[in-house]
Amino acid sequence: MRLSCKFTVIYCVFATLIVTPTVAQTSADSLLTVLPHQSDSVKLESINKLIKLSAGQSVRKTYIDMLLDEAHRQSNSRYEGRALALLVEWYYPQFDSDSVFIVGKKAEDFTRRHQLYNFLFTIQQTLIQRYVDQHQLLTGLRKSEEAYAEAKSIGDNMAIARMLAAIASIYETMSQQSEAFKYYRESLDYANKANNPASYLIIENYMNMAATAFSIKQYETAIAYADSMMNHPKGGSEEFLYLANYFKAHAYGRLNRSAEALKYLRSAEALYSPEFGENYGIYLDEASSDYYYSIHDYDKALEYADKTMRFYLQNELLDVGYFGALLNKAEIFSAMGNEKETVACLRKILQLKDSLNTQQFYSQINELRTIYELDKSELKAEQHRMEKERNRNYFIFAAIACILVIVGWIFHSRRMTQKNRGLYRQIKEQDRLAEEIEQLRQRYAAAPCDTANATVETPNLGVSTMQTADEHQTRLVARLREYLLADKHFTNPNIDTSKLISAIGANRTYLFEAMKTVTGQTPQDYINAMRLEEGKRLLESTNELIDSIAEMCGYKTSRTFYRLFRERYNISPAEYRKMAGEKS
Repeated sequence: MRLSCKFTVIYCVFATLIVTPTVAQTSADSLLTVLPHQSDSVKLESINKLIKLSAGQSVRKTYIDMLLDEAHRQSNSRYEGRALALLVEWYYPQFDSDSVFIVGKKAEDFTRRHQLYNFLFTIQQTLIQRYVDQHQLLTGLRKSEEAYAEAKSIGDNMAIARMLAAIASIYETMSQQSEAFKYYRESLDYANKANNPASYLIIENYMNMAATAFSIKQYETAIAYADSMMNHPKGGSEEFLYLANYFKAHAYGRLNRSAEALKYLRSAEALYSPEFGENYGIYLDEASSDYYYSIHDYDKALEYADKTMRFYLQNELLDVGYFGALLNKAEIFSAMGNEKETVACLRKILQLKDSLNTQQFYSQINELRTIYELDKSELKAEQHRMEKERNRNYFIFAAIACILVIVGWIFHSRRMTQKNRGLYRQIKEQDRLAEEIEQLRQRYAAAPCDTANATVETPNLGVSTMQTADEHQTRLVARLREYLLADKHFTNPNIDTSKLISAIGANRTYLFEAMKTVTGQTPQDYINAMRLEEGKRLLESTNELIDSIAEMCGYKTSRTFYRLFRERYNISPAEYRKMAGEKS
């Protein structure tokens, strides 16, 4: 079984001050009171302290902007570079990727111009990780290789180590674990050469190498790197100790050394805190499943494996970790002698793999478009701030620059609008063709002909896969569609395969086979297609907020609706509504 959730690590140089909220607020209030009366140098330090005190709070952005303005006023390039890097760090966990790239480009240029290399390479690694998060792996790999060459040219060992770790992360995302392990090893070597034994990058490399070694079944190696985590100067934190104990419990379980597995499993349970993050809790379930498997308590092992699966399904994380959980269940069923369920698990892995590979392929094709679709409000705010900066010292230059930006924006807006209009026309043409196909299908279904080996096309959902289906499969899919449309069951966010099977009276395996043959889709893909069609209709016919439409279509979060809509139609819900409004 592979590690359930990839450890996404951004190697930041910005320490955060850990204090209780009450103490932090009191200290912040005191600093804000005296700030106007402080000298320039002391004022920068005070604002910097406010940023540290506000870790995890929304007001942190205000303090970062304050530091940026004050550092620029004082012409203090070091603090200005730090503020820009902090701004990139702030935007990274937000859903607004466009702002990460807008601010990141400015921060990159500034820190490179002023030779603030520590900030520069931290910013570059954050941007690279965002490309990876968006599955723009080719772009991420190209950027990381460019940054690596730059780090080599200035001879900065820590910067080289950061870029090697970024390259390793990309190869790991591409499921090339052996290649990833090689780059993590090189990153660790350069980090050690930097002569900073307390660096977080070193322990993070140990952590990633333990995870990668486990994924390629080098369990003894994973244990060795977990020990290195424990012995590192930063390894005393409860979070790192928890992860190290988890790795050891997980690996010993795989080695069937149940006594050691139980020992480290109990240690990990004692260290676990919900504050670590929701995904951290699932590690205990994985390690528990392996432990019970090692002592042949297969019912218990299956119980924890099912718990892991529910986590993935509830959070819509159908990635490599989900495949690992399915494979784990297949192994347990095989050990129990239940070959039927073993085959069902393996078949589901193949079905999902095909689906995800297709999605990733189209994501790669569209990556350039994704980079340049800018968020208008954030861009406007950034332009306003830049204009204000330049007006202080370079009024004439700022006026010229502003004109150029406006002309460029107008040209860009027109080009984007034309592109979105073209996409909208394509979508509507596909809808028209789908309606014609549905009419043909209905006439065909009503005709008195032999349907024993009928050729069927998926109706009305934008799927063009033609396959040969027997009469029973065709009727089963039709029954499923009728059920989903009745009372709009497809908009139920809690609907799952087991409910569908119960409602239409079908066998799980046969349902998947029928869906794949008739529609070329899994049941979940089919439901998502219906939800997106409903979302498209609501965007055109109502004034509901997009968040509300996502909920009405059956999505628990608007992010999921936004992501799937863009992947399917190559246009955002907001732009689709705008284009529909122009046509009405």
